[in-house]
Amino acid sequence: MSKKDSKKVSKTDWDRLAAMTDADIDTSDIPPLDDTFFATAKRRSPGKSRITIYIDDETLAEFRARAEAAGAGYQTLINEALREYLAHQPAPLTEEIVRRVVREELQSADLKKAA
Repeated sequence: MSKKDSKKVSKTDWDRLAAMTDADIDTSDIPPLDDTFFATAKRRSPGKSRITIYIDDETLAEFRARAEAAGAGYQTLINEALREYLAHQPAPLTEEIVRRVVREELQSADLKKAA
């Protein structure tokens, strides 16, 4: 994201940072990264997965337009739309629910026979 796209005003002194050399940066609190680190390192966002999906051009264009108007990322809006959709869906029919319903119906049928 470029500086002009950001809604918040940065408190960073960009000119001072640009003028710094590598020797000016204090890295004393960073442990050395050896071959073992890089052999096991993985790049990921906690709680998120990178996927590839195909979305209709019109749908994607609409999400991008709405995201731009809202000052948000279009992927964030897609994620929010999916969460909202899932929040309003009925719970999936599980084996436990089926067993409970069958037991209740059998008990009901037994009561009717006994009466």
